[in-house]
Amino acid sequence: TTTGRRVWSSRYTNRRGPSWSPLSLRPGVDRRRILRIRMERRAKRSKSDMTETAEKQELDSLERVSWRLVNTQDAQLGQVLGKLLPVMVNKLNETDSLAVKQLVLKILAHANARIGSGSASAAGALCISPAGIYQAYSAASNPVAKNIGLVYAQKAFERCPESERPTMINMIVANIHEKPREHRSALLLHALCSLRGLSPAAVSLVCEMNP
Repeated sequence: TTTGRRVWSSRYTNRRGPSWSPLSLRPGVDRRRILRIRMERRAKRSKSDMTETAEKQELDSLERVSWRLVNTQDAQLGQVLGKLLPVMVNKLNETDSLAVKQLVLKILAHANARIGSGSASAAGALCISPAGIYQAYSAASNPVAKNIGLVYAQKAFERCPESERPTMINMIVANIHEKPREHRSALLLHALCSLRGLSPAAVSLVCEMNP
């Protein structure tokens, strides 16, 4: 019936009723506060979108790094790791993204498998320059990044080219007092072990650097 149609129309096409009006137009409502809340919500959504985009880009970049490491030949591995490991330690120190941390740890696990065991003293063994890794370890403030940085710095110390050993020893000794107390013994032990096999001239150079 006509009456029925009118009731249905009023019920379903105008649910808010004839007295409805936007919240910002109702009397007694602080319009500036409502506008500020809306702007804050939009800013939060925009920031969240930007964070997700940046995280995706970082993950894509790390995936490419992972594939490059997989395809790195043994002859170039030491040079690649000397540059890659400091970047990974810095990533762990700086990022808050769980996904990024997991991918970094995956890359480090693969690097660890490629490094294997042994030292640079063995014929044809892997040599890694420790300078960049040690700097990343020293700069890390995150405890996880600090400890992982120490692990890979020690691996680099064990595989340090002989020509870089005097510089490495000086690097360790120069600021040993700034390192965590529980790390000092391990670092000093590496410095002392690195003196073994050095020529008298190299030992003299170390002494001159640390009078």
